[in-house]
Amino acid sequence: MKKVSLVLAAAVLFLTPGLMAEGARHVPKGRTINKRQVRQQKRIGQGVNSGQLTANEAAKLERQQVSINQQEQRFRASGGEFTKKERAVITHRQNQASKKIYREKHDNQTQ
Repeated sequence: MKKVSLVLAAAVLFLTPGLMAEGARHVPKGRTINKRQVRQQKRIGQGVNSGQLTANEAAKLERQQVSINQQEQRFRASGGEFTKKERAVITHRQNQASKKIYREKHDNQTQ
């Protein structure tokens, strides 16, 4: 359990700079990628706290979130704003991650 808490804390620290940068520029209402990442992080944390996610499952989901965040940062570094194609790539990966979070939380494995 301590390992999972450390992984969650590290992921939150890793995501924070991107979240702060998001607030610095105009993004169309309802289309913020980082808000969705935060919601997905909360879902993972809730799954750990409730016992719906095992430590292994949580670690895999966290790695997936970090990977999405890294790709987002690479896209932003190349121009600051997303192209439609880049936004679609991140949205698709977030959709996949969301489905995986749901499946893992509801697969009847417990800690």
